[in-house]
Amino acid sequence: MSRSATSSERQGNGISEQQYAPKTPPTRTTALAALILAGASAGVSVAAGLGQRPNARIVGRVRVCNVPDHCLTRVFQVSATDSAGRLVGRATTSGPDNRYLLLVPASHYSLLARSRGLRCTGSTTAVANRTVTANIICLVP
Repeated sequence: MSRSATSSERQGNGISEQQYAPKTPPTRTTALAALILAGASAGVSVAAGLGQRPNARIVGRVRVCNVPDHCLTRVFQVSATDSAGRLVGRATTSGPDNRYLLLVPASHYSLLARSRGLRCTGSTTAVANRTVTANIICLVP
């Protein structure tokens, strides 16, 4: 088994650089970034990575209507942002009635539903240990 000597071994101290290099654990920032990315892609709350426990649920439907009671089905990405503009939760609608569920800490949120260029907004206040309903209605011509 042949290998080239490291600079430390060439100096004659017998300690390789790989053995000497300190093993540093991932930083909190790295762990937070991984958690946010995992949560964003999985459609779950990203609030846990911000040091807040999601203890409230926001449920609702995104309705795209061109006349009253004539609504279309479309897949939407729904996101909740807090008053500081931080993304707290994200979900994708499902089913023919475009249902969504967000797990978030109790607070007031701005909601944004996006789908192929269409942007619809809403807002709600999530209450700890409760489920609140916040339907987002998009009126289109």
